[in-house]
Amino acid sequence: MNAHGVAVARNALIWVEAALMGFGPLLALSDWRAEMTRWLLMIVTFFVLAMVMTLFRQGFDPKSFRDTSMFDGFIMTGTLVPWRDARRVFVGLHVAILLVMLAEVLFPAQYGASVDPRAHFINSRGFSPEQLIGGSNLFGAVRPDERYFLPWLGWNRAPSLFLEPLSLGNYVSFAALAIMLFWRDWTTSMRLFMLASTALIPVGCDGRLAGIS
Repeated sequence: MNAHGVAVARNALIWVEAALMGFGPLLALSDWRAEMTRWLLMIVTFFVLAMVMTLFRQGFDPKSFRDTSMFDGFIMTGTLVPWRDARRVFVGLHVAILLVMLAEVLFPAQYGASVDPRAHFINSRGFSPEQLIGGSNLFGAVRPDERYFLPWLGWNRAPSLFLEPLSLGNYVSFAALAIMLFWRDWTTSMRLFMLASTALIPVGCDGRLAGIS
């Protein structure tokens, strides 16, 4: 949308994110299960802590509450998904992330023209064109740091579907957990594919945390 449609401003992103985070627990509550109780109690606990911190900070910090409660909401929603469907969704998402990342590093000009991460940071993060370095509309225009992993490849830092390499690196941590979770259900060829592709993603996003994961 930022590249070819309507500019998505910061407030619009905040409201969409709040709606998605609120919809997850509401969906879970519509099909209540006993195992959800602990996660709902954690959300309530984090909210109480956020209110206590508000007294000290003289202001509510929605980002901190979001960061601590989002995982509990996702887990509650995840309990509604059958095991076989969860495995299928994860593999499909993983393949899509991998393909988009490879498209970005192999065809950076075409990816930049179609997705335009530069416009995203200008419209939703408050960057000005003068703050961005170089003429590239890829993520490198925002943070043109040198690569840590295999710099001789000459790849730009690829965020894939996440728009930021750091977020793609965080996904690798999740993927590593999912691989251990579904390991027994996969064939040998699927195991090799998931291991190889998950090892390639940290190189694409150049994420140090992803490399440790």
